[in-house]
Amino acid sequence: NWRMGKLCFHVDEATLGNMLRPAPGREFQSISYTFAEFPDWYRTRETEYIPLTILPAQTLDGKNMSSVWRCIVDVCFTEFDFNLEKIGVTFEVIDARGGRTEYCLKAKYEATCADEKALKEIASTKGAGGFKCCQQCTNCYNGDPAASGDIVHYRDPDMKEFRRATPEMYHEMADRLADLVEAGCSKVVIAAHEQMFGLKYNPLGVLWDKRIRRIARVPETQVYDSQHSLFSSGGVFQYQVNAFTCELLENSDLSLADLDNSAQQIRFPRNYGKV
Repeated sequence: NWRMGKLCFHVDEATLGNMLRPAPGREFQSISYTFAEFPDWYRTRETEYIPLTILPAQTLDGKNMSSVWRCIVDVCFTEFDFNLEKIGVTFEVIDARGGRTEYCLKAKYEATCADEKALKEIASTKGAGGFKCCQQCTNCYNGDPAASGDIVHYRDPDMKEFRRATPEMYHEMADRLADLVEAGCSKVVIAAHEQMFGLKYNPLGVLWDKRIRRIARVPETQVYDSQHSLFSSGGVFQYQVNAFTCELLENSDLSLADLDNSAQQIRFPRNYGKV
């Protein structure tokens, strides 16, 4: 018996002790994994993600993280040895009656869930520092929209105008940068193309390994962690709650005290913590 699963990674940076105290030596990058097929009751628990490795933040920067990620993908999907998608992992399951069943679990690279900073470092992109500031779009630029009818300014809220980027597009841009470096072009020329493409040239990174990049499929597999982009760490959810609260107070007889009293009546299981 064998099953094909979907392998999902999670990347997050954390600081031991007091997070408000600057101490680079206590910062680390946590990398874990899970499978999308796990049931809902398991995926909603704290143990959903299985630890893979922990790396000191001092050893990582924009280039090193992409190099580390290339090695992680290579270990999981080795070309001539262990390959999780082609060979898989064999294990034995013992049921309540003592019966033994052997299974082979195979999995393909499905997603990388992280905040924007980690996703940029993995993909060697510039983010807001490049003209093409969005990893997911081909025509979202930090520039003058009047320059071309195709270009959409990053402040434009109409997402219908955005065009989704593809892995093939990133492969082409990475190859063009590599060609410029091999041709001996000046740093000024290379920097101008990096700015235009929104990439940072890194020969040891994911996008410059032609086998690994076909597996990693940047940006198709990149998922922005909702805990960072919506609910915490400067996310936009707080502004949505504030707007909803203002609308509620203006169009009802409720007061802020009523909302506070209502929030105090909510009871969650102990492991959920406070609201």
